[in-house]
Amino acid sequence: MTSRLLLALFLSLSLAPASRGNASDDHAGHADHAGHAEHADDPGHAGHADSHGDAHAEPAKGPHGGRLLEQGDFAVEISIFETGVEPQLRVYFYEDGVVLDPAKAELDLLLHRLARKPEKFSFAPRGDFLLGDHTVVEPHSYEVEVTAKWGNHSLRTRYESLEARVEISPEVAAAGGVTGAVAGPRALERTRRLTGRIGMASDRRAELRPRFAGVVREAVGHIGDKVAAGSNLAILENSATLSRFRIDSPLSGVLLDRRAVIGGSAGTEDVLYVVADLSEVWADFDLYGADTTVVHPGETVTIRDDTGNANADARISYVSPLRDVHTQTTLARAVLANADGRWAPGAFVTGTIAIEEAEAAVAVPLSALQSWRERDAVFVHADGVWEARPVVIGRRGEEWLEILEGVEAGSDVATGNTFLLRAEIEKAGASHDH
Repeated sequence: MTSRLLLALFLSLSLAPASRGNASDDHAGHADHAGHAEHADDPGHAGHADSHGDAHAEPAKGPHGGRLLEQGDFAVEISIFETGVEPQLRVYFYEDGVVLDPAKAELDLLLHRLARKPEKFSFAPRGDFLLGDHTVVEPHSYEVEVTAKWGNHSLRTRYESLEARVEISPEVAAAGGVTGAVAGPRALERTRRLTGRIGMASDRRAELRPRFAGVVREAVGHIGDKVAAGSNLAILENSATLSRFRIDSPLSGVLLDRRAVIGGSAGTEDVLYVVADLSEVWADFDLYGADTTVVHPGETVTIRDDTGNANADARISYVSPLRDVHTQTTLARAVLANADGRWAPGAFVTGTIAIEEAEAAVAVPLSALQSWRERDAVFVHADGVWEARPVVIGRRGEEWLEILEGVEAGSDVATGNTFLLRAEIEKAGASHDH
């Protein structure tokens, strides 16, 4: 039997309804079908020119495992080849089961993807098929529009090949905690994170001692009381001269300590009161190693408390020229406004300093990043449909990351609870063979 008759017999058998097999035989050629050189597009819903019987029946395949489209005795096979190469389109032409010369064929093919412009392929003959001019990127999820001519034969049709998708209503998505953002241009900041603590400004703190030794005759104020500059806190009587003198606060602030006791004796070295003005405090940070090369006076630092509830911007006012002999750290200090008293001395804080800013043509929030088939991915949304889209990541900022390939500016992407989308797509994908 000649090879031409064998091919005709194969085509007649493959087109018979009883021989189409199960859906699990379709879409060969991916990780779980590595043994197939070429594969058909996953049909999703059958819809080519002469679909046989039920619209959900298994689409016919050609000799190379590709989608077989027919118009009378004219047939076109569209396959994806990905053995040892990036996925490429290969298109074969037949007349009554006989392979036709691809150099004499005319072919227009568009892929319509979710939330993307139509993707047009150009073709050139390679042996007995036409080869597409660029890679068929993942996911292989699209509507295919094809027009083919060979001599007096012509075929024009559309069909779907859908995968890695799920339909979820906005109400269900919102109830599941799925939130979104729009991918687009953004300045990405690279930052340095510092650890530190809040301290009292030494020039805003005073320890009050008597000028002469004496006995405390009057004393007012309690720890935590606010005092004004010049207000009298105590009166002492000198034992030798019996003259009295005052202890006044030199600044406005808060009483942090009181040791003055009426009737008690006090010498010139005894601290009777401690007053501090906490309207400004210091945020002191420990610089380790390379931190000292990027943190300099004048730079803005964003300061957050250990609960994450308070944050403020301040400028680095001082970087010590010395290194602590025990911790091998260098001190960097910022002066922080504290009129509302939210920054308590002694509290631990973190500081973030931007060390570089770069423009990204397309960026998404860090929370949009997921994994899909062991690749970085983002879930794209359009018209109630969510699709897992493999991406190539560029630079990372503090809260956003650059997307080099896979998502276009203006696309809606999922940010919150993307694990729900992943689970739903995996569940829906159980009926697809990918």
